[in-house]
This record gives sequence, C-alpha cells and structure tokens, in this order.
Amino acid sequence: MMLMVIMLSGCSVLSTSSSEVSDLINTEKTNEENDQHNDFVNNEAGFDLLKIELTRFFRQFFSVSEEKILALNAYPVKLNEGYWNDYEAFQSNALSLLRGFMASELEGKMNKQFLTTNIHFPRFVEINGNVIIKYLDVEDLHYEIIKEENSEEMLKYTLLTDVIVKAEVISKNKFNQLYEYNNEKNYYIKINDETILENAEKDEIKVKCAYIVELENEEEKINLMSLKEKGEVLIPEENRRKIINNDFLKRVSYMEEPELSDEGLIKFFFSQFMNQDRDWYQYYQYAYDSSYDAFNQMMSDLDLKDYVMLEKEKYKDQFPKTIIPAKDDITSISMNKEDLKISVHLDTSKKSRKYIVEFPAKVRLSDYTDSDIIYKYLVIIEDDKEQGAKIKRIQYLYMNDNTSLEKTDINEEETEMNENQETI
Repeated sequence: MMLMVIMLSGCSVLSTSSSEVSDLINTEKTNEENDQHNDFVNNEAGFDLLKIELTRFFRQFFSVSEEKILALNAYPVKLNEGYWNDYEAFQSNALSLLRGFMASELEGKMNKQFLTTNIHFPRFVEINGNVIIKYLDVEDLHYEIIKEENSEEMLKYTLLTDVIVKAEVISKNKFNQLYEYNNEKNYYIKINDETILENAEKDEIKVKCAYIVELENEEEKINLMSLKEKGEVLIPEENRRKIINNDFLKRVSYMEEPELSDEGLIKFFFSQFMNQDRDWYQYYQYAYDSSYDAFNQMMSDLDLKDYVMLEKEKYKDQFPKTIIPAKDDITSISMNKEDLKISVHLDTSKKSRKYIVEFPAKVRLSDYTDSDIIYKYLVIIEDDKEQGAKIKRIQYLYMNDNTSLEKTDINEEETEMNENQETI
C-alpha cells in the first residue's frame, strides 16, 4: 500500500494531491500505521519507490550474457528433441533473470512446459549499421501509469516504461560472420563457438528501450505479470526477434556534454586551420591531390600533425577538400576560437566521439568587401593508444550568410547522413 502512496503523489499523470491520498489512506489504516506513514512521507519527500524498484528489476533483467540471450530468445515450434533442450535452457535462464520479481501467475506459466511470450527478453538488435550483442548498466528510467486497477487483494498497474541503458555493439558485418538465423529455433545460433571478439571490434552506445509493463503491487514490492516491447504489434511472435525489428528501441546521446580535452583540441584545430588566406588553402589542395606524404608535410607545416589521426589509405576521406572555408569568392577568413559552439552528436559512442561545431566568421570577398558567415562542421575524435585524443575526421556540413549564431538542433537529414556513412 505504501508503494501506491509514493506513486500517486509523485506521478504527474494522476490528479490526486498528496493530502487527498493521505486522507484516503488514513481511513484504511490504524493510528499506528498512520504514524509510520506520516514519518515516511515527511522524511522521504519526493522519494519515488516505484522507480527505484523498477530500476532494480531492470538492472537484473539486462544482466544477460551473449549465451543467455541466445537461450532466452529461441522460439522453436516443432515438438522434437531439440524443442525440449531449448525449453530447458530457456526455463533455467528465465527463472534466474526474473527471480524475486515474478507474480504468481507469471511464475506458474514459467514452470509449465511451453515457451511463454509474456516476457520479451533482451535480444540482439540492429541499430545504425551495428548490432547490440550485450546490455550493460541501466543509466536511468522513466515511467507513466496508463492503467490502474484497485482490488481488495492488491493494486495492479500497466506502465509505459522507458529504460536508458548502455549496450555493447559490433558491426553488422561482424555479426553476420559470427551468427546465422536458424529456422527451427526461430533465432540466431553461433556459427563458431571458438571465435573470440577483440576489444577493437566492440564499441559501447546508449539506447532507450520502451516497454509495456504489467505488475502487481503488494507490500511495497512489485510483482511482474508481463513485459513487452512497445513496437510493431503486427509482427508475428516467431519473427519479432529478428535484429531488424527495432521499433521499441532508439539511440540516445552517449554523453551530455563535450569532454573538456576534446573541446580544447577542436578549438586549437579550427583556430589554426580557419585563420588562413587563399594561398595557403591552395597549398592544402595541392598536397591533398599529390600524395599522403605531401599532405602529412602540409599538416606539419601548419602545426596540426600531432593533433590528427591520419591514415595513409584514407586521408582523403578523413580531411576532404570540402572542409576548406575559402569557398566561391571568399579570399580570406577570420574567426575566434572562443566563438565556437560545440555540441554532442547523437551518433556518439564510447570509442568515437562526434561533435557538431558551429562558429561565426568574418570573410573577405574577391571584390574586397567583408561579410559575416556561419560555418557548420562534423568532427570525429578518437583516442590514440599512446598519444590520447586526436581528430580522426572532419566533414563540412554547410555555411550560411548570417550575423548571429543561434542555437540550432541537428536536423534529421544530417543525422541520417552521418549514421549511414561508412566507418573509417
């Protein structure tokens, strides 16, 4: 009952005030119970017990290994020897993952000899050219009560729940080398159990998973009845587990703010690179077209060689000629590094930090007039094992005639363009 009080007083979807809830509880409790309740409310103002319990559950729920994901998502439909082997592996892993949070109804289903679909377990999911193969720590959780049932025995709730969780990913190409879809199991199997993933082949991202959760509340404890992905409802259960079905999941920013060292690196690079005349940018184009060695020397002449991560076979993709600010009839440019606005790109991961960089600049045109321009770039930074953070790639996005740098969001077109580009 106490859990209900906390939920009703702390959730915006219900109009009942804290005092009204207290009055309601007072009619049902003894004086001793009322004293305990009042002490709890006074000492724990704003304390969201339901969120804490849900977070505790999802941290247990997502603590699955790669092998457990394979066992929990097998969905055979033919009753043969393989079915019972799959069921035994499913049951032991499911009961372990849900232990302490199952309603009696759900526990009864789990102990019968069939594969229940009341729980949508963590699974492999494709996102932006990568595949999630493992879930890590739960970072945050938000819920909304969309249905409430109050009986003499207990309270029942249906919640729309968003879980922010870190996830380990590999490229889709690598995933296809490791796994294949098995039609009998209706899920993936590992092609070679001896294959070991190197750390360089893995990365870490942050995603938001949306679930519809049905639960019971009894004595300040949540008991799960069902948990299902909030995705495409028309997909048959035997096909839902395929990696392309990802409607319930979306990418969220891995970092809230740019790293201070990255900010310093970006400011230094742009200050050096942007405050040049047209002759120097012609030198850039000559070196770019000539060879890697000439381009490397040009970066050294500009004192930028130690701040970029040049690759001999890819330097033209890393720093294309389009990043030169002296375009069209612009002959020179002047900008202040302190005017840079640096924001984290949605596609940022643990290993590859992506930033949108905007800044105003004064430019001199070929007719000797001056103009104010806004420039916008995408900058990718990665860590060198020995020398720390370096710029791995810069992509020109656009320039506009403007006199002020207003706050802008990354539009969907830019996000899609960058997410679909080849990793270098």
